[in-house]
Amino acid sequence: MSEFDAIVGDLNRLTLDPSIRTQIETIKTLSLAELFALKKTVEDELGRLFDLLQNTHKCDLTNPLVTPDGFPRSDVDIVQVRILRRNINMLRNDLKAIIDHCNNVMSPEFQSKRAEQPASRHGVSYELKIPFAVVTELTVDSPSSRAGILVGDKIVKVGNIHAGNHQKLSAVGMTVRQSKDKQLSIRVLRKDGAFYDLTLTPSEWAGPGLLGCRLSEL
Repeated sequence: MSEFDAIVGDLNRLTLDPSIRTQIETIKTLSLAELFALKKTVEDELGRLFDLLQNTHKCDLTNPLVTPDGFPRSDVDIVQVRILRRNINMLRNDLKAIIDHCNNVMSPEFQSKRAEQPASRHGVSYELKIPFAVVTELTVDSPSSRAGILVGDKIVKVGNIHAGNHQKLSAVGMTVRQSKDKQLSIRVLRKDGAFYDLTLTPSEWAGPGLLGCRLSEL
């Protein structure tokens, strides 16, 4: 394979399927079944792009692409990483729009039945991989500290809240308040590249709030 063919192959892996973009642009004309199918397609595409970013390029959505003295990193394909990040962020916004539209067209009865059904692991592959917030501060002996959360952990899931529905983290706060003194499942992406499933019990403690940590949106 020539160097040109290799470059073309790499770029093809970064390119979004144009059929996805066509469907997203016409979501208001899609049936509910088509919306759910599109949601699954976008989740799978996000998972593929995120795996490519993390496993092939050894980066995430926030790793700096320049050295401390301001020069481009020589160990990273900066162009490909930037394309991947752009496509991931674009699809995250698209997924949120799809979910919002699904909620608008579903009847309250159907939403209630759907909420009672446990989601399959296959159906939430994207939600379990894409982080939406990072822990920037953590207080010792707080509920978050006791749960095993670390500074630098990237939050992937808090209860049923994920990258597609966190509403600029406001949904996280609501879920935490509703889960006071109850166990809440947390999934984090750690600096070592591994995912960790933790259990957090939001509760009153010696400090302010119910968590004892500070989150920043990615």
